[in-house]
Amino acid sequence: MQQILTGILFLTGLALAAPAAEAFEDDQIPFCIRPPHDTVCAEVPRDQLDFDRAFVYNVLSENAQFPFDNFSWQSFVALNWPVDDTGEPLADIIGTAPTNTRNWHSLLQQDQIFKPRENVGACRDDDTYPVLKTGAFHQASGEVLIDRYLNYVVYDTRINQVAADYIRNRNLMSKKGQSINATSSIPISFPLGTYEDDENLSGGTQGALIIKTSWRVLLPEHVDESSKRYFTMPGHIELAASDSADNTARCLSVHLAMVGMHINHRTQSGNGDRWIWSTFEHVDGAPLATNARDPNSIYEQPLFADGCTGPDSVDRDFVFYDPDCPDCASNHIKTQDWRWAMSPPYAAAYGSFGTQVVRCWDLFEHTERLNNLWHRKLDDVAPGSIWQNYFLISTQWKGNYGGGIFGDGEVPRFLTNSTLETYGQYDENGTCIGCHAEARTTADQDANFSFLLRLAN
Repeated sequence: MQQILTGILFLTGLALAAPAAEAFEDDQIPFCIRPPHDTVCAEVPRDQLDFDRAFVYNVLSENAQFPFDNFSWQSFVALNWPVDDTGEPLADIIGTAPTNTRNWHSLLQQDQIFKPRENVGACRDDDTYPVLKTGAFHQASGEVLIDRYLNYVVYDTRINQVAADYIRNRNLMSKKGQSINATSSIPISFPLGTYEDDENLSGGTQGALIIKTSWRVLLPEHVDESSKRYFTMPGHIELAASDSADNTARCLSVHLAMVGMHINHRTQSGNGDRWIWSTFEHVDGAPLATNARDPNSIYEQPLFADGCTGPDSVDRDFVFYDPDCPDCASNHIKTQDWRWAMSPPYAAAYGSFGTQVVRCWDLFEHTERLNNLWHRKLDDVAPGSIWQNYFLISTQWKGNYGGGIFGDGEVPRFLTNSTLETYGQYDENGTCIGCHAEARTTADQDANFSFLLRLAN
């Protein structure tokens, strides 16, 4: 009988909420995973227990989505917590110690696991202050994002020690190792985060964790002002000869401002074996399209047949949107041989403005409500904190069996970050789980949702 009922609910597109996930009250938000829950903390949650696999969730609902969204916020705050020189979280609250390294900075960059790129400008390792070193400026689609000041957005990908150890122990960092794995009967399965004591949320281990961040390259005259609204840090851009205008490998010293962040957890509960996908943006990134759709509006096909329309007026200066050109094609860029100039603005050769970006999907109303509560708390513990300028777009998780308009069963059905997947917002593959479900190793073995394994050499 239960199976029949579940099937009917699935076909009609209704969402059932598990009794464990009750509607949340504004004064009962667990800002920290451990007591006391009424303040923010530096502990990254290990599992998402407030979920019932017996229910089918086809669309977003308040009491089903809340524990996932709050899990995302707990993770975002903890990962961005300031740490000392040894990597230990400071007693100072987030929003203080603006020049300190963040918790995520101790995670390993992909070049520390896989073979680094060849023929790039060698940037020095500076131990006197934290520096973000990266050479990545292409999105997964191969395209680039250019801000209104004609500078590229750059990207940084990191994995925790748990995921790194798994890759090394299975010898997945090499093509040869991946070939051997493909001939075995053992599937690739990254470690799951879990608690030893589910009641008190204690013990256990952190599962595999992957984060990806996006960064504006600031013009020198914007550094001081941007530090009041963004998390900023010095950066070194390692350019291959094929990426620079004069065909010379170089290292560029810049200042960076974080504009987006993905956080991917693998957990034991909450269907987290398909990973839990959290994505954040900065409020000054891009405006909402005038024809933006509710995230539960997944039935009308095709998605945004005429694209996403920019607003005629905006309430702030967005770094990826020109209000004087609302009819400019949004979320579109012509593929070119993208190269960096030797001085800022680094992408000035490619136009007079940059990329016109709008957000095609509106926020789920209860995600927006939770954002406001977290912003209020962050302002309460550290008035004027830059961290209240970041907001959760959504958290995606496996909620149903998939098929047809329900894709791979992900909730919400579509999820993209306008700074990390700018050009896939109205694509049928504009979904974290749906896209990453296709990830394969270099030996064509299922890669457990990780495209990182394609970097094997």
